[in-house]
Amino acid sequence: MFGKSRSDISDYLTHWTKDTDNRTAFENLLSIIKEGVLIGGCQHIKGQYNCVCFTEAPKDIFKECRTRYSKYGIQVPKWWVYGKGGRPVIYQSEDEYYLLDASIRWRHVTYDFPGPDFTWEREWRVRADELVFDIDDIRIIILDDVDESIILDEHDSREREYMEYCAHMLGEYSYLSYPAREFPYGIEFYE
Repeated sequence: MFGKSRSDISDYLTHWTKDTDNRTAFENLLSIIKEGVLIGGCQHIKGQYNCVCFTEAPKDIFKECRTRYSKYGIQVPKWWVYGKGGRPVIYQSEDEYYLLDASIRWRHVTYDFPGPDFTWEREWRVRADELVFDIDDIRIIILDDVDESIILDEHDSREREYMEYCAHMLGEYSYLSYPAREFPYGIEFYE
């Protein structure tokens, strides 16, 4: 456990997917699983810093106040994000942005009255163009067993393609009789 002492704080951080111009939130989730990479972005980040964003709010609390995100996400251990340079954002007024050292301005989130209040998200950021999964302690959050079937079928299909490629390249077709690797991540339902 990474310092958990309250029920409203999780040992995991969640990267929620959303619809984009050319893909649904679920398609974005499938892409993240397939590539093993979370892509950074600069939308809504003052200074246009590329960051990968997470929320510390546990899934059950997030469900109550979810506004702009889907019900699909990737959970990673907080210690892993911290080790990648991730830190909680700093909620402060717009004017205070320039008081921050330039090296940490990527952590700023405007919190002015009156105005939108996103503090409930308990956002964390990693300043990066991308984060490659180098651990298996990852959880996939999905809606139901239909989504689970799609994810597992895609994984099995990629595994078969990989085994066929290896067999062809090595000229060792007995390789095809080996069992495929199991899906490496945990799956949780959004409920």
